[in-house]
Amino acid sequence: MFLPVGGGQPRPRPSAASSALKNRAERPHYSFPIAAIARTVEANPENRSPGGSGSRFRVDFPRFFPNMRGSAHASAPRVLDGVEWPLRVEPREFQLVDPDDFTSNTRGEDNIVKALGYARPETLEEAVALLAEHDGRARPLAGGTDIIVQVREGHRDLDLMVDVKRIPQLRQLTHDEEEGLVLGAAVPCCEFYEHSGIASLYPGLVAAAELVGGTAIQSRASFGGNLCNSSPAADTIPALIAHEARCVIAGPGGQREVPVENFCTSPGRNVLGPGELLVSMRMPTPRPNSGAHYLRFIPRNEMDIAVVGAGSAVVLNDAGDSFVSGRVGLGAV
Repeated sequence: MFLPVGGGQPRPRPSAASSALKNRAERPHYSFPIAAIARTVEANPENRSPGGSGSRFRVDFPRFFPNMRGSAHASAPRVLDGVEWPLRVEPREFQLVDPDDFTSNTRGEDNIVKALGYARPETLEEAVALLAEHDGRARPLAGGTDIIVQVREGHRDLDLMVDVKRIPQLRQLTHDEEEGLVLGAAVPCCEFYEHSGIASLYPGLVAAAELVGGTAIQSRASFGGNLCNSSPAADTIPALIAHEARCVIAGPGGQREVPVENFCTSPGRNVLGPGELLVSMRMPTPRPNSGAHYLRFIPRNEMDIAVVGAGSAVVLNDAGDSFVSGRVGLGAV
């Protein structure tokens, strides 16, 4: 059984259930819409209520809803493909806000769902101004494969998401022999490895991008988002280190550059200050007789988080029998 969380405003029950609800006002029911993010509710046999057209289970809080207290009973009237839907939460021993307050923008201990602002600037200056205005309670949104999950699960409490996909500098993907590669922070992984003229020059980045989740994730997830999420197990960061990437950062004080190996400061943290965002990553054109790759070790064969990941790049001499230089980046260690 799955309990949807953070899925939006509660929906009323069908008319028959609505009538029953009116007769049982002292024990209201709230029906939550099925959301993309759901957590498994453990069905303990000793807590199953016998009889009735559906199954009932005891649900302990705040394991699934951090802002709820105590416990509740869940009703699942029907079974579909081995999973019982829909799930009805019946308040028992916990505090629950009034349904009219579910969309309140007030941050409080008792709120379950709050309004979240969305902005879609078209210039870098506008994006920086929005981030600075909200004083740490706004985050850039590129692919959203990490940040949306974090907000829904309550790991980040934000007031505003700033969609940066319409800003030209963050969508730039160009290569020049002299200037090297400019990889915009909002360029999705698939767009990079499908660009044959550029991808062939940076095989380490291609190998890493093809391991970021599955195909659907790669169509949304970006190199910049993976870097800014700053997970020790991020697949693209060791490859960026191997390819000598430099991070271009914009903020209220202008632009600055930071070597990618200095960007992450600890798990989930990086050098971005208030009002700053990552614009792009710049990498030199690979030298002759060079090569690069990324490998990771995972417990399972597909779509798992790296136990260790290694990105490497080497340059050989003209004879091809000895190393001239090399770079190695390690992740999840």
